[in-house]
Amino acid sequence: MDISKKILSDPVNKWLFKQPNKHLYLVGGYLRDLLIGRTSKDRDFVFKGDAEKLARQVARKFNGTYILLKEGLTCRIVLKDKSVIDINYLTAPIEEDLARRDFTINTIAWSPNRGLLDPFNGLNDIKSNKIRMINPLNLKSDPLRVLRAYRFAAQLGYFITPETRRELQKFAKDLKFTAPERITDELVKLLNNPNAGKHLQICINDNVLSHILNIEQDALSSKIRLIKTFDRSNNTLSTESNYLQSEISQGMTRSAMIRLALLLAQAHPTIKMLKFSRANAVALKRILEAFHISTSARMDQSVLYRAFNKAGENSIEAAVLIGIIMRRQILPLIRKAKEFIYIRNNPLLSGDVIQEMLGIEPGHKIGVILTQLEEEQFKGNISSVLEAKRWIIHNLT
Repeated sequence: MDISKKILSDPVNKWLFKQPNKHLYLVGGYLRDLLIGRTSKDRDFVFKGDAEKLARQVARKFNGTYILLKEGLTCRIVLKDKSVIDINYLTAPIEEDLARRDFTINTIAWSPNRGLLDPFNGLNDIKSNKIRMINPLNLKSDPLRVLRAYRFAAQLGYFITPETRRELQKFAKDLKFTAPERITDELVKLLNNPNAGKHLQICINDNVLSHILNIEQDALSSKIRLIKTFDRSNNTLSTESNYLQSEISQGMTRSAMIRLALLLAQAHPTIKMLKFSRANAVALKRILEAFHISTSARMDQSVLYRAFNKAGENSIEAAVLIGIIMRRQILPLIRKAKEFIYIRNNPLLSGDVIQEMLGIEPGHKIGVILTQLEEEQFKGNISSVLEAKRWIIHNLT
């Protein structure tokens, strides 16, 4: 199937290009991924005309939600399957629009009238697995593109050309002028990648990551070695792959959260250039605090319980972090984390039963007793309702 048939086999694309829109072009990552042979749900169009009117028509036709993303620049439609269609105003010839983009692999456009447009040899760079800038000034105009280069390299398995890497190093300091939300989004996409460690190392070698995390280069390099260890453990953790690839929030998978925690554990970095959702911030705090508990004393069942008690629903991520950094077998720690979660969700006794047994009122004491029972069960000292009741009678009456 040639590229035109691939594009027009999609009902949204087919409908859009059937409209009398002479100056409508498909551009960006969706087109790049089609050329590579990948599937991509999100697509970008540029349109010389009333982009808002066209976007509203698309939203009505395909039952999507219309969002004015940037007035006079970008209109967005979010479809029911959560795919995104961006329609951008085209205010110059298409070649000029493409010349302002980030990397050559993203400077290919297509329309039914003109076919593929490739003014910067992006097709050749795709075939060569190459990330190559168009113009250093494009990096200066949007410094986030510096970080995006490493994300594309990780995502696509490409290499960044030496000339481009030199310019990335030059403009990395300008990341401080970029909104933390945008930096966080790019870093999360990089951390989500199964080979994140390899490309984070390149990012460190180019002195880019230190502008975001404010951690010394030597410390960062040692942490990347831990991330590479985690990346190599994917076969060992194959039974947990569905869980680890599930999303917490903000597009961040649990694997990405573990990689982030590996970067930040045993350090006191300044991360003011990152802005996480509340769910991600809470998860990160729990995981790091659990790790600190696990290193505060000789590891035994009590210490491990306290660590998982702090991690809560993120106990499996904490188990992986502890295993990687402390060089322990990860799967036994994960099994204990799962056991903790099961015990937490299936207590042997309810608070009402404890109240009745001890003749006490509801309050903080009930919670303390439930936690004590939970720990005893985790340590293997009790395993049934009868044993739980006997423990209460023996220890609390």
